[in-house]
Amino acid sequence: MRKKVYAFYRSILTVPQAEEFAQANLWKKSWELHGWECVMLNTSHVSISPWANAIMSRIMGLRQFNAGIDNEVLEKMIARFVRWGGLHVGNGGWLTDYDVLNLGFTPAMAEEIEKEADIAVPKDGPAWIVYANAQAVAGALRDFTFGEMFVPPDWVKTLPECEILKIEKDFFTDLPLVHVGKTVDGEAKSDAMARIFSDFMKPAPVVAPKKKSNRKGK
Repeated sequence: MRKKVYAFYRSILTVPQAEEFAQANLWKKSWELHGWECVMLNTSHVSISPWANAIMSRIMGLRQFNAGIDNEVLEKMIARFVRWGGLHVGNGGWLTDYDVLNLGFTPAMAEEIEKEADIAVPKDGPAWIVYANAQAVAGALRDFTFGEMFVPPDWVKTLPECEILKIEKDFFTDLPLVHVGKTVDGEAKSDAMARIFSDFMKPAPVVAPKKKSNRKGK
């Protein structure tokens, strides 16, 4: 049985669905190539966890502090944190954003991280990949529900997960994973992902061996 990796989809009106699906298909293709079983979660999956609804209510309650907070900001916050409910229901595991390309990260490499840590997230901003065992997931959801996570005074940002969860070590700095978080010159993220993955899949150029000279030295 293959090791599972999860991603989470929540429809946001301002984000084109076709673009999101294109990203998700490339995510799936790249992870399956390296031996993973990909599972896309949605709100119905994660809401089985009682923590997910508590987190959603907490985020929607930010309107008490900033009545003009944008709906898209709230929706993206909700998607970022309630997806952990999927790991809770699944008794832990691996979760990534679906704009993360796998260029060589195998289940065996993941198991080496699992031997060292109960929970792991990057330290370079919002968590684009997560590993947590069952106990650590429950602890993280408790922190997202009751702990310090929002940045005053406008409350439109959250602390990164590594700060909320007080995680010190970053296991993801040198792994063959590419998080296509932002693009340049107006390029669609799915186009950037397709370009990177296409380059990765190109066969390495074959270098012909140099012929030995039959000429004898003087």
